[in-house]
Amino acid sequence: YVSALLTLALKGVLLPWLLWRIIVRLGVHREVEPLVHGAVTMLLALAATLFAFALVRPLAHASPLVSSGTLAIATASVFIGLVMMTTRRKAITQAVGFLAVENALFFAAIGATGGMPLVVELGIAFDVLMAALIFGLFFFQMRTTFDSLEIHEMESGLGGRQGDEA
Repeated sequence: YVSALLTLALKGVLLPWLLWRIIVRLGVHREVEPLVHGAVTMLLALAATLFAFALVRPLAHASPLVSSGTLAIATASVFIGLVMMTTRRKAITQAVGFLAVENALFFAAIGATGGMPLVVELGIAFDVLMAALIFGLFFFQMRTTFDSLEIHEMESGLGGRQGDEA
């Protein structure tokens, strides 16, 4: 119960609050132009989910501890987080994709092992909290350096600077 309460407090309350605060301070309203159209992104997520279920089916029979549904959902969540990271322009939504991957891996670990010791869960929760703080610092530095959080503008700004030095 202590582990569940700490997970809820850190990942369910504190982390979303920190991300919301970063978004408000940076003045990011919403992502208007994703790299890939929304319908294509949904199809990629669907394909990733089907692939995850097909990938996990033979693995689930190898161990009695592993539930095929749990492991397949966790694997699909990892793939969907990766799709989110690769199909978005803004660094903040890419960071949210990274956090989704981390949560999916945490879910897979709990599902595959029947639970983790409290010390391991605390370590993971602390790592996620530190990652959120580091993301915040990076976002503020990116905004200061490039005047934007869009990957395309950062690439074009960096390309212009490299061309000036040559």
